Formats: sequence, C-alpha cells, structure tokens
Amino acid sequence: MLPCGSPPRAIVQIVEKLKNEGCAAYIVGGALRDAMLAGTWQVVADWDLATSARPEKVMELFPEHVPVGIEHGTVKILVENFAAEVTTFRVEGEYRDHRRPEKVTFTSQIEEDLKRRDFTIGAMAYDPIAQALLDPFGGQRDLALRLVRAVGDPKERLREDHLRLLRAVRFASTLGFQLEENLFQAIYQERRGIRTLSQERVSAELVKILRGPDPARGFRLLKKLGLLQEVLPELVEGLDLRLEVMAELPPSLHLRLAALLNGMDSNLAKQILRRLCLPRKVGEKVLLIVSWQGKKPQDTELDLRKFLAQVGKEAALDLVALWRSEARARGKYGQECEEKLSQIVQLTYKKLPLQIADLAVNGRDVMEILGIGPGPEVGEVLEQLLEQVILCPELNEKTTLEKILKLEEE
Repeated sequence: MLPCGSPPRAIVQIVEKLKNEGCAAYIVGGALRDAMLAGTWQVVADWDLATSARPEKVMELFPEHVPVGIEHGTVKILVENFAAEVTTFRVEGEYRDHRRPEKVTFTSQIEEDLKRRDFTIGAMAYDPIAQALLDPFGGQRDLALRLVRAVGDPKERLREDHLRLLRAVRFASTLGFQLEENLFQAIYQERRGIRTLSQERVSAELVKILRGPDPARGFRLLKKLGLLQEVLPELVEGLDLRLEVMAELPPSLHLRLAALLNGMDSNLAKQILRRLCLPRKVGEKVLLIVSWQGKKPQDTELDLRKFLAQVGKEAALDLVALWRSEARARGKYGQECEEKLSQIVQLTYKKLPLQIADLAVNGRDVMEILGIGPGPEVGEVLEQLLEQVILCPELNEKTTLEKILKLEEE
C-alpha cells in the first residue's frame, strides 16, 4: 500500500539534509495518509514532516522558513516551489481544557510522537531515504479496512480534545470510511463534550464536511451520533429530505448550505449562518437563495425577466439547480418542470438589461438632460427607466432613453 515512486525532490532534500545532520526525519500525518490511499505522492497538497531536530536547528539549516508554531516545535520550510511544516517530535502533557496540552516536551523518539496522535490512519511515519514505514498502531491495516480507529483508548483521545468528536466524523465523511465500533460508541457517550468548543472550531469542521465529496454522509453520521442535536438542533427535523436535495447539487458550499436551510424562516437561517462563522459574502448568497426557494416565477417571459432583475443571473442559476434537485428528491421532476427551469437558464444567457448598470444611459446623462445635480433623484430616474426597459428591452438604446428623459423634462 506504499505510494508508487518517490515524493517530490524538494521534500526528499529536506529529509536528507536533516538526516545528514544526524537527525531523524519522516513524512507524517495527512500527507502520508492521502498518498497511501491514492497510491501516489502526486495527490499531496500539504506536506507534514516530523523530526528529532529542535526548532532552532531546523531554522538554522533552512534559512527560508516561517516559525508558524514555534512554541509547539513547528517551522514552515520553503524549498523550491514546495512548503512543508516540520515539527519536532514531541510528547504532550495533560489536556486540562479539552483543547490543548498544558505542556509540550520535545523528544528524540518518533514512537513517542506517534503515540500522541488521535487516529491510527494519521499515526504513521515514512522515511523516504530508507523507504521504510513505521506503523506501530496498525494504520496501514485500517486504511485497507477503511476504518477510523483511535490510537489507544478512544474515550481518552476524545477527552483530550473534544474537536476530535467532529474530526472523526469528518474523516469518515470525506474519506468514505466507517467509524470503528469502540470509537463510535465513545463519540456517542462523549457527545456533550462538544459544548466546550468554540463556534469557530465547530464551524471549521462542519464546513470541511460540507466541502467534501459526500456531505450527506457526514451529516447523517452527525445526527446518528447525537452531535448534530448539540451544534445545529434546528436541522434535525426534516434532515433526510434536505440531504437528498443536497446530494443532487453541484459541489458548491453556498448551494449545499441553502439545501440544508431549505424551507426555514429567514431569521432562523440568519442565526444558523452566524453560528457557522461564515464569510459575509457566503452568508448573503445563502440567504438570497433561501428567501426565494418557495417563490418560483410564473411562466411568462416578462415574469421571468422581473425575477432575473430581482435576484440576479448568478442567484437565478443557483435557484434553478436547487429547484431541480428538490423536484428530483420529492419525485416531482418531469418534462414540464425541466422546460420551465430551462427557460430561466436560457434567459440568463441573453444580454437582457436587468440592472441599472445595464442601461444605455448613466447618471451623468440624466443630470445633463434634466438639468439636475447629484442626488437621490438621479437614482430614482434610473430606477424608473430600468422598470420600463425590463418591460420592453428594445427601449434600451441611448437615443431612445434620451428621448424618454426629454419627454419627462417637458
């Protein structure tokens, strides 16, 4: 199950340089896990290395570096076009706040470093020079079995950092793995520990699930484990239908969120989006879609033009995708439904004037023809022109709109 070929030359050079100084060095974590799963190093985007060298030694050997987590022994190394986070082998003390250890002690033993990790599939180390794999906890076996298993006692691992409750679900969802039975039971029993986490940490994991290849799997697992009831209880009722809608959608974060919030009151949707700590633009896109989910326009082209003017072409295409997915999930998808949705799509590709910026005249033209200065009146006139142009797109010629303005002046 070891990946074919060798890691990139720059990564091998980092390991080689550390070993030439008498230090041990290995590829670890997600980089090794993903490469072993895919059977190739080419899939790795983020490189994690572990070494017996102390941080100050790593910085001395690699002048191009960033001390991203120096207190925990992590230094980011820049070599050629690659960046790798190199962390000194460490042993962690007691986790009193269920988030971070009270004390970190550096060690020279890779086995001690692997012992502190949460899941077996991330507790392996590979030496690319010796082409040797260290796997003290059976991570290679669990990769083959497609299992997420805790290193050691699952309850102990979860209590150290309650974020691992969500990390386990995220790995099961994004990798298509099963949770090992003891870990599954431990998560269910420790589920209330999620209340100790900040909204930001919870949100980060949920967003990773939503961006993954099978978010529906992740949310079903969250519900089964009692975690969804703790973090987003509003989603529990009607979840199955929402997930069926989501499964039919393109892999877009704001569309998937809109499917999750399908049919919800706008104020409740706003509260949930605030809890998810999402960027403002993402939240705005979601709320616009949610507010229009139950308001399909009529079939006439005029109604469709008004609809496009109100929501914009991008949101209209999002709504078409959502309406199509919802119809399929409810068993109501057919030729009539597709014809109506296709009509909206076809209109989005026409160069229809739908916004003030699409008008053949601008604010300066309005002020010049009407003899007025800057102010709200200019915007009001442009809005009136837009209403006429939406009703009759052929009017959107500069000379025609100028004539309309001159008539208004009279």
